Amino acid sequence: MYKWLSTNSNLSKHLPITRLVNSLQDIIGFLGKYIEGIIKPINGSYGEDIFKVSKQAVNFKVDTSLYQKEKKIHYI
Repeated sequence: MYKWLSTNSNLSKHLPITRLVNSLQDIIGFLGKYIEGIIKPINGSYGEDIFKVSKQAVNFKVDTSLYQKEKKIHYI
């Protein structure tokens, strides 16, 4: 869906910044620039396996419950 939407110049400017993640270093680099981001699988659906990662003062906050009833937040 993202690839299709990004081909339209009127819509692409409204899409979030998107990067393919191949390593933990990719995530750390992204958070160094943008402070927080959403991680989701390429072929995901129904909001499963979506994580919000935020850079904190000395660690990272990982919220694993964006679309789940039970709230789970981890600090790493």
